[in-house]
Parts: sequence; C-alpha cells; structure tokens
Amino acid sequence: MPDLHFGFVDVPYPGQIAKRNSRGRFLRRADRSVDVAEALEKRYHIVETFSDQMLDYISEELSYYYDEQLEELFESRTRSGPGKFARNITLAFRDFIRKGGMDDAVRGVPTKASIEGKTWRPGYGKFPTGETRPSFIDTGTYIGSFRAWVD
Repeated sequence: MPDLHFGFVDVPYPGQIAKRNSRGRFLRRADRSVDVAEALEKRYHIVETFSDQMLDYISEELSYYYDEQLEELFESRTRSGPGKFARNITLAFRDFIRKGGMDDAVRGVPTKASIEGKTWRPGYGKFPTGETRPSFIDTGTYIGSFRAWVD
C-alpha cells in the first residue's frame, strides 16, 4: 500500500548567504528550508497540526484518488498516478498556513513577529510593515518548499 509523505525541498532562504574565508571555505552554512522546517516542527508541530486538523480533507482526497485509480483500472485506461492527489495536499498545506490555520492551535502562535508584521522579505528588510500577517509565511520559502508525495 502506498505511503503518504510530507517534507520540504532543500532550498536556501532568501538573503541568507554563506560566508567564505580567504581560502574559499565556508565559515558558516546558510539557513536552508529543511533546517528551518525541522526547527519549526520541533517547536510548533506545524505539519503534525496540519495533518490532525485536515485529516478529513486528506482522507477525502485519498478516497477520490483510489476511486479514480479503480475507475481507470476497470476501463483499461492508463493510470494517472498520485500527482494530482499529492498536489492537492500540498496546496491545502499552503492554504492552511496562509489562512492562519496555526493561529491559536498551539502555544506561541500567532508568533510575535507575525503580530508585529515583521518580515525578512527582500525589499522590506527586517522591519515591521505595520500589518499583521499569518505566522510562518514571512518569506514564503517555508510554505513554497513544502511537498506531499506518495510512494
């Protein structure tokens, strides 16, 4: 039976440049999406909260996927694979974060930075924008690197 996995594509965070010494060796490593995701999951349990709160939606999408697979099998059509199902779950995670699904779901959320509207987005700097924003959506790299897949 196929397994559903959640994970993050390993990409550097914007504005995070690894420093090199005079010999060209890295002095420190730049923050990467998987490192940030691991730290956030350890502290806030974001993916766990998403899967708990969206279990009915995920189950429904999974049943649609299996129904489609059976229909294709019985009609002798080429089977399409789990791409659409995984894409729908990935998009659901992004919507969950954008719509503030984590707010008040766990202790410490909404975060102080989101309440104050602080951002690291290129062009804004590390300054308050004056508007509150959903937690964990600062640069967009975190939600943009999330993926669901089936294997």
